[in-house]
Amino acid sequence: MMLSFSVICLRFGILTLKGRLMALWKHVEARMSG
Repeated sequence: MMLSFSVICLRFGILTLKGRLMALWKHVEARMSG
């Protein structure tokens, strides 16, 4: 039971991190082109 919970947490953390990286990249891209 604990293993599946940690897996869900890990997946959620990766998704959150990916979303932040994408947002940061979009910000950098906008600055470069602008």
